[in-house]
Amino acid sequence: MTPLPAGTDDAWLRLTKAGTNYTGEYSLDGATWLPVGETNVVANPMAAPDFGLFAFGAQQGGDEVGFEY
Repeated sequence: MTPLPAGTDDAWLRLTKAGTNYTGEYSLDGATWLPVGETNVVANPMAAPDFGLFAFGAQQGGDEVGFEY
């Protein structure tokens, strides 16, 4: 898990595919990308995998999580 700095309102996530390998990255400004976790490349030989995003954690003050695309 990669903790975000205090006061962070937005974070970008991206998943990149190269062959059968997937790489996860995040950005705090939409321009500079950093690896997610210690193992950044995951192999998946499935022909047509489905992926999705989800959020979980303590919901204090009715916080919302939005996903654009």
